[in-house]
Amino acid sequence: MPARVLTDDERQWLAEHVADPLAEQARHLGVCTDTVKRLHVQHGLRQYPGAKFQKRKRTTWERPCISCGDTKRRPRNHYLCKTCRKDLGYAS
Repeated sequence: MPARVLTDDERQWLAEHVADPLAEQARHLGVCTDTVKRLHVQHGLRQYPGAKFQKRKRTTWERPCISCGDTKRRPRNHYLCKTCRKDLGYAS
């Protein structure tokens, strides 16, 4: 299941109502209480014990470029290396 992405309005509402009960926040956002906890951690509003609520630290990977095969580290989900991205006209 894809990650829940908050709009700016939802992020602001969550920050203002962080002290409200989790069930009420979950009902307002249309998610379960565990997802609300993950959103709190993701946006730095609260911390919870337990590994399942912690931020993922994997932000880069060494997956080969699909064009040239280069294995230098780059941001996750960037399937092309910087050189190939420039050659194909991507902005970054």
